[in-house]
Amino acid sequence: IDGLETVITISETKDASGAMYLPDEVYDVDRIEQITTLASANGTRTIKKYIFVDQLTGEHLMDAEMDDYGALSKVTYKTLDESIKKGELNSANNFLLYPNQTFGQIRMDFKNFKPGRYDFIVKDIVGKKIWSNSYQVDKNKTIKEDLSFLPRGVYTYVIKDEDQISIVTRRLVIIKS
Repeated sequence: IDGLETVITISETKDASGAMYLPDEVYDVDRIEQITTLASANGTRTIKKYIFVDQLTGEHLMDAEMDDYGALSKVTYKTLDESIKKGELNSANNFLLYPNQTFGQIRMDFKNFKPGRYDFIVKDIVGKKIWSNSYQVDKNKTIKEDLSFLPRGVYTYVIKDEDQISIVTRRLVIIKS
């Protein structure tokens, strides 16, 4: 049948890592090169795609498909549905931590959150919990926190709800003069 293609092979290789700047966040990503060979009545063809995956959460952030000449032909970003994780309580809730890069003084804005207790957890580069605090949030709240006791470095912070489901996982950079 014309137009029907059969997958012959798929190979995936992690070929690079780095930072990806998207409108909502800066992500530490792994790039996976995927090569798919397809066969049809008209012969075979190869599709080359790069898949970008968040190193911290494993979230699929973006695909970049190449044409037969090696030029970028199609880019697909995560959809809103994909970015709403199972722990998100309400698709309208929003969390912002700023400034990020900081000398230690931060503000956390909880917007449109379901009332309840939320844990803010800071982890070191290997994922070990080094500090945490709990906050009672009633829909909207801004909280100031002093993390200047932390040494200079890159950390991960996690916001968990009362059921200990992660709602936010992002990177935090502490700089010292």
